[in-house]
Amino acid sequence: MDELGSRINHSDEPNMRCTNFLYLDNQTAYSLIWPESAIEEGELITRDYVRGTKTELERDAKLYVLSEHFSQRGVDIDVDVVKTKLVNAFQVHKTALMAKAEQGNVGVAN
Repeated sequence: MDELGSRINHSDEPNMRCTNFLYLDNQTAYSLIWPESAIEEGELITRDYVRGTKTELERDAKLYVLSEHFSQRGVDIDVDVVKTKLVNAFQVHKTALMAKAEQGNVGVAN
């Protein structure tokens, strides 16, 4: 990710898409960005840092892991909210696994 792409703020409802492009001739990385919706003058440009995740738990885990990267780059993300969502999702997942284990459907390590 180049400097521009890494400076775009994260949003769960982004107004831009961003993808990496590596130009092999000179080994330079670029961010290709394009709008996903109409953007008003003065509106903050945002992108989804974890686009394509399949579950909310996976999404929250990736956002939590990236939170230090975000904070070092000055990207606006509420790490405490992400952490709380991740811990809550883990507890729900663990409870479901424990229930399956009690039914004999899956082994669970403590």
